[in-house]
Amino acid sequence: MKSKNEKIYDKLKKQGLTDEDIAEAFLFPVEMTSEEKKESDAELRKELAKRRANMTQEDKDEGERLRQKFLKEDNEKN
Repeated sequence: MKSKNEKIYDKLKKQGLTDEDIAEAFLFPVEMTSEEKKESDAELRKELAKRRANMTQEDKDEGERLRQKFLKEDNEKN
């Protein structure tokens, strides 16, 4: 029995897309066990914390400016 991803792949191939087209244009969901997801989430949190720790003050200021800009835009829409 084919997995969901294999079915999607077959459908795309029938539409005439090459493997390269598929690889460049599509993201396939990753099927993980709950344990793999926990490990993946932990790795992501660790990497994000490392990047935040290495941000310059200028980077942090720019991030805050963007956050304020988007909040203002959201408030104007509502």
